[in-house]
Amino acid sequence: MNSRKKIILILSIFMIVLALRIGFVVSSHQPKGISAMHGELDLREWEPDKDGIQSLNGEWEFYRNQLLPPEEISAQASSVMMNVPSKWNSYFQADHETAYGYGTYHLKVLLKPVNQQILALKITKIGTSNRIYVNGKEIGNSGKPASTKELTVAGITPYVAFAVIDGQAADIVIQVANFDHAISGGILQSIKLGSTEHIVAETRRDNLSNMFISSTYALLALAFLILFLFIRSKEVLSIGLCVLFTALFFVTQGGKMLLVVWFPTMDYTLYSRITSLAAAGLIYFYAQYNYQLNPALASRKIIRMLQGIVVIYGILSLFIDTAIFTLFSVPINFIFIAFHFYILGVLIKAVRLEKQDASLLLIGALGLFWQSIEFLFEFNDWNELEKSSKLGILIFVLSLTVLISIRVFRRFAETTRLAQQLVIMDKIKDEFLTNTSHELRIPLYGIINISQSMLDDRGNQFTASQLQNLNLLVTVGRRMGHLLNDILDMSKLNEAKIQLDKQYIDLYSLVNGLIEVMKFLVTGKELEVINQVPQDLAPIEADEQRLMQILSNLLYNAIKYTPKGRVVIQAVSKKDYMEIQVMDTGNGIPLEHQEEIFRGFVQGSWEEIDYQGGAGLGLSISKKLVELHGGRMGVRSIVGQGATFYFTIPITTSLIDLAASKSLIYNPYAAASLENTERIVLQTALPDTPSYIDYGGEMHILVVDNDPVNVHVILQLLGSEQYRITTMSRGEEVLAHLVQNKPEWDLVILDVMLPQMSGYEVCRKLREYYTLFELPIIMLTGQSQLGDLKAAFEAGANDYTVKPVNGEELKARIRTLLQMKRAVIDHIHLETALLQAQIKPHFLFNTLNTIASLGEEDSNQMRELLMEFGNYLRASFDSKNLNRFVHISHEMALVQSYLYIEKVRFAERLQFEILFPEDLEFRIPPLTLQPIIENAVRHGIMKRMEGGKIQISAIDLGDEVRVTVSDNGVGLTGDEIKAVLTGQISNGGIGLLNTHRRLKHYYGYGLTIESIPMQGTRVSMQIPKLK
Repeated sequence: MNSRKKIILILSIFMIVLALRIGFVVSSHQPKGISAMHGELDLREWEPDKDGIQSLNGEWEFYRNQLLPPEEISAQASSVMMNVPSKWNSYFQADHETAYGYGTYHLKVLLKPVNQQILALKITKIGTSNRIYVNGKEIGNSGKPASTKELTVAGITPYVAFAVIDGQAADIVIQVANFDHAISGGILQSIKLGSTEHIVAETRRDNLSNMFISSTYALLALAFLILFLFIRSKEVLSIGLCVLFTALFFVTQGGKMLLVVWFPTMDYTLYSRITSLAAAGLIYFYAQYNYQLNPALASRKIIRMLQGIVVIYGILSLFIDTAIFTLFSVPINFIFIAFHFYILGVLIKAVRLEKQDASLLLIGALGLFWQSIEFLFEFNDWNELEKSSKLGILIFVLSLTVLISIRVFRRFAETTRLAQQLVIMDKIKDEFLTNTSHELRIPLYGIINISQSMLDDRGNQFTASQLQNLNLLVTVGRRMGHLLNDILDMSKLNEAKIQLDKQYIDLYSLVNGLIEVMKFLVTGKELEVINQVPQDLAPIEADEQRLMQILSNLLYNAIKYTPKGRVVIQAVSKKDYMEIQVMDTGNGIPLEHQEEIFRGFVQGSWEEIDYQGGAGLGLSISKKLVELHGGRMGVRSIVGQGATFYFTIPITTSLIDLAASKSLIYNPYAAASLENTERIVLQTALPDTPSYIDYGGEMHILVVDNDPVNVHVILQLLGSEQYRITTMSRGEEVLAHLVQNKPEWDLVILDVMLPQMSGYEVCRKLREYYTLFELPIIMLTGQSQLGDLKAAFEAGANDYTVKPVNGEELKARIRTLLQMKRAVIDHIHLETALLQAQIKPHFLFNTLNTIASLGEEDSNQMRELLMEFGNYLRASFDSKNLNRFVHISHEMALVQSYLYIEKVRFAERLQFEILFPEDLEFRIPPLTLQPIIENAVRHGIMKRMEGGKIQISAIDLGDEVRVTVSDNGVGLTGDEIKAVLTGQISNGGIGLLNTHRRLKHYYGYGLTIESIPMQGTRVSMQIPKLK
């Protein structure tokens, strides 16, 4: 349909509806039913219960300028006949320009003779105060009528009055006074008579109907205003306020004046001012939104001029006396009608130009124009209709509602289209960042590794400036590596690809481990990092790796931006969540920047500090990870007093909680792999974790983890590998067992996050007893960042694996380390065999020479020497030496044979003494004492011309035996002792280093050497009594 036809159709429909309404008005003026004649209304044929409500219209007696009581009515003859309802203006003198005045109405109603009946009178609108009498008794009033303005109290509240009629007539007297409304006064709407039931029912029906209409308008206005809060459209705001003032105007001027029905004690002056302000607001915002929707067609000057007049009108209504102010109502109404014609012209032009939504605006304007005409007639009482039509205002409000709905749906569709386009663009961006990050990682880490190798291998070949540049290159490279990791994490978070693997976490242990990892950042600073998380704090359910990532970012920032002072990590358990805090004594963050630091790719712009650094992703990622856990993150800070970053983790009933309470069990065999992070729960009881289990194997593995579920998984996983497994849950338990029992562990699986003592600390303690080859250690960590791995290896770990770990990978790592350990043991046995082969040719030559010389001098001693020499050779090459341990008697037999041979050779220069209890029995690694004694002879006492003495003693300490070899030879310096035990010099003696290593391997501690140069040496060892 073209624009011309559209205009003709809209105007035609409007004219038809308007004609129907005019016809209804005209027909309403025709006399209907019974009317009063000459002050009397004959209702003797009327039955109130059957015939319904009767309007008391017609000729009433009117006594102008007189407020007569009922008893004086019959004595007066100065009355005139006045049609009711109507304005009384024309019944006063011709020069009476206003409706001010007072008078008395009188009507006699003839009724069917009844002994006694109760009838109701419904008073709708009498201007502006009245008092009603029936048969000489006052039955109701609104305001207080009087003969002067000063004594009159205005009141136009509609009400229902009840009268007891005893007889054949009802004599009605109404006193009316008006000194507050300059336009109209008198009985302005029909007074109705009927039974109590009918009058009350009609009143309730009218009130509910009008309340529904006004509430609908108010709700629509509220909906528009709420919509404005979301879309921030000025047009929506103007329309919402326009509809709001329309609703307010409706409850004051239309709809039986609901405002005074709701608030019957409301002052007439206040009511009039509210009415004026409602009209002013309606007109103002009606003009506003029409201009906003048609800025190219509507004249800004005309709109502003009308709005200026309306604003002045509203202000005057607040300060000018109501009696005077009502004189302005008629010109304002005509100005508004004229403006309506202007707006209609603008909208017709807009329709003709096919502007968007112009047809709806035209329909709404026609509806409001129609309603304005009706309100104008009703306000000035130019018709006597009992009810004005609400159709016009209904059309107006509905057209605005449809208009806003269409615009909202249109905007929603556009927003949806743009959102889809943004999703596509965002996906392209994320794919670009992800692919670029992956492509950059390989060359970047190549640069880092090459630079680091140059520093490690040839650092002393560079100048100070070159070293500084290389260190800077490595540092910047690592920062770029972290940035690439952050970009990948951000991409995963945006695409919701990060799935949490929640488990039971001991927060104290996790923080301890994290401090260990990041302690290198504190180097060179006067800064203390303190873990104040309570050790007895209830575990929390979270993803360990992501929780460490969150705390790492916060702790890194706190350490980095706190030059000196303290960084404290705390945790407080609240009702349904755990709040974790990282507090520092740094520079603090200004209040206006505390929100923006959590936005991705946004860096702090203040000079004092930049808590984001880099690309500004660390805190943003941490916040998103916290929210992924169901918590929230924030910061409290005062500039100059430090900052407290905090986040919350909800406290919920986790699967591990239930497992710990023996109600659930975690099934480790989802695809026979630990890499499946989903915990499958079976409704069976979790058995108690055994402290020791033997799967029939030779190798002994220690598993240290405080999570019973993880221990159960590892036990099940290694069940097919034929190991002996011991389980422990705390680091202190491991160390206590180590000191007391000297266990023979072949490998340790050690979790980083242990309660109280972290896995790093336990690992360092174990390394005081075992070398890397003697006891391999696999660390279980939730992080794979460089700092975590570096901390693990620096603590002495052989290998690490990231949780959740692949089961086959873990078994492969265990097998590899155990094979390496076996190779080391085989190597030690090889060294033992080598010791056997290291009998020096000159020792054999010297021994044989001694035997030969004794053959000429002392054949008996020669035979004894040959026997001891044979014993020595048999003991040296005995197959028992390939065992891990031999009886002490076997070792001492070798020692005694060796000393006897050397004694024969060196005579008085070599003295020795053996102090062993006769009943002392213990086992010792083979070829342990003989190399020590040989070193004492060759490198100790024989270096002195006079020779010396060797003493071999053993002391029973209960569970251990202390064996000591002492001599009074040339002795060793401290540096020489250290060099001998570390293998840095070779003249420390045959097999001394080997002996030291083997003792440490078996017992956790090696040889103890004490020596004073030129005074002698004492070598001691402590040998446990093995069962």
